[in-house]
Amino acid sequence: MHILLAPAKIGAGMFAAESHTSRHHIAIAAMACLCVLLGGPSCAAGAESLIIAGATYYEPGASGPGWAWTDAGHLELDGYAGEAIGAEGDLVLTLAGQNSVTESHAPDADITLCGMEAWGNLTLRGTGTLTATGSQCGIHISQALVVDGCTVDARADGA
Repeated sequence: MHILLAPAKIGAGMFAAESHTSRHHIAIAAMACLCVLLGGPSCAAGAESLIIAGATYYEPGASGPGWAWTDAGHLELDGYAGEAIGAEGDLVLTLAGQNSVTESHAPDADITLCGMEAWGNLTLRGTGTLTATGSQCGIHISQALVVDGCTVDARADGA
């Protein structure tokens, strides 16, 4: 989602403010409303949770074979070969070595039929590779995908 904010002129007759202080309060209230409408400062905070190989993690600092969730907005893969990875929110994924994620095909999985998904923005970077395979898509992103310096092979193997 892109939001374009353009400067606008407000005529003197639109707000009947009695003093500089009341105009200041109106400006602060308008800014607060705009922050709420745009999602506030938390929208750039990173992933709220990660699903890795069927397990859900809510706090950074978790790790396993070939992966480490270093902070809310950053996951590192180095030789990961396992089930699907999902992020609730924005995520930067740094790749080292060869990595692969494959849809688990589990009927009760919390992730869609993709090898990798992010419900936010996803940045893939580093010197490594990622092969993502799912029955409906290799990688599903709800907002923007950025690939920087790494090799990505995303495939759907089903219908």
